[in-house]
This record gives sequence, structure tokens and C-alpha cells, in this order.
Amino acid sequence: IPYLSLTYKPRDGHNLSLSYTERLRRPSISMLSTYFDDSDPYNTSQGNPDLKAATTHTLSLKYNYFSPKWSGTFTLSGHLSNNGISSWTGVSEQGVSHTTYSNNVRSRTASARLSINYSPSEKFSVSFNGQGGYNHYRLPEEEITTEEFSFDQNLNMNVALWKAGSLSLGEGYNSGNANLGRKSGDYFYSYATLSQKFFKKKLQISLRCYNPFTKYQTYGS
Repeated sequence: IPYLSLTYKPRDGHNLSLSYTERLRRPSISMLSTYFDDSDPYNTSQGNPDLKAATTHTLSLKYNYFSPKWSGTFTLSGHLSNNGISSWTGVSEQGVSHTTYSNNVRSRTASARLSINYSPSEKFSVSFNGQGGYNHYRLPEEEITTEEFSFDQNLNMNVALWKAGSLSLGEGYNSGNANLGRKSGDYFYSYATLSQKFFKKKLQISLRCYNPFTKYQTYGS
């Protein structure tokens, strides 16, 4: 599998890199199996023995910055594949659904990602991670096309409250994901963690509250 990486360091703490990767995804045995499963006569399935390994080409441009208090990474990347593997289900005129696998999924994705961390002292730090992109999937033989812009982010803060005790607060948002014939809805989450270390930091006990507002949220796909 070819892999190429070029790195340029203009000065201390700054790095710029450009990379290209070709990756393979091989089909599993169940995907290749010719066994016709009609245990449910209205929902049948069968593998595809003609599946080949899917190839994905990835091009990435990354910039890194490091200093005693600040660090950050900004990445632009693109992915391209013309023979992706995916399961799909069709329904016959008799109302019987049949699920199998295809080797002709064409995907195009482009994304930008930003990560920033600020630590002015050992008692306080804050970090942010965000990513946005465009996803396009197409199965030409069945005229199925799915495309969507997506965004997700996470903000986290850590504070030292007392000796060996700390508090972590965070929140995040995800606009949802897309794949061939499928889209998921957006969701929000939040969390808080109170930690205390004992015996010269050899033992840690934590109390965590995750997403206390779940009952007010809805999720669909």
C-alpha cells in the first residue's frame, strides 16, 4: 500500500506536513458467503462472492503548533473511493426484501479539523476540537445517492480545586452523519467529572455525570 509523507519545519514549534495514503478494506467471510438465508421468507439475504477489496485514496494537509502554554492542529483532508463495499436492500414486486452487498459504492468526502489546547498553569487547562465536512455517497446501479454537510465539536475544561482534586466540565454537539442511503439526526451532550487522588496519586476515585438533559432530547435517523 503506497504511503507518502512530506514534512516541513519552518521553525521550532511549527510543523507542516502533506501526506497521501492508499488503504484497503477487505470483505469479510459473511459478505462473501453464497448461503441464501430465507429463514424469514419475507426478508432474505445473501452474500456476494464477487466482492473485491475496496480501495480508498486519502490526501491530507496538516499544520501543528506547540508551545509551553498553547498547542494546536489544523487538518484538511479528502477521501476518494470508487469501489466501496456496502450492504443494500431491495424489495421485489411480491413484497419480499432481499439484502446483499455491492462493490460499486462511490464516495467523496472532504473535511477540515481544528484542535486547540491552552494550559496556562498546572491547575487549569481548556481544549477545543471541531470538525466540519461534506460527504457524498452514490450507488450508480441502483441510482441511490446520499450527501450531507456535517459538523461536530467538543469543548472541555479541567480545573484543580484542591490538593489532588480536580473538576472536568465539557459539552459537545454533532450535526449527524451520513452514509449510503442513511442519515442520522443531530445531538448534544454535556458532562462533569469530579476526581480525587489518594496514596500519592496511586488511587483515583471519580464521580461522573454524563448528559443530564437526555430526557429533553430526541434523536432520529
